[in-house]
Amino acid sequence: MFLESRIQYYNALEACQVNNDKEDFLVFIAQTEKHGLERCLSIIKQ
Repeated sequence: MFLESRIQYYNALEACQVNNDKEDFLVFIAQTEKHGLERCLSIIKQ
């Protein structure tokens, strides 16, 4: 998963720089943050 996330990060960052469109990068960051928060909440609920 870590390698896939890193590849997705670099692809989104490249798209942001090449196309001057931040949407892909912002979506990636939001999804990553959501996943992290869901993991924290699942730990707290236990």
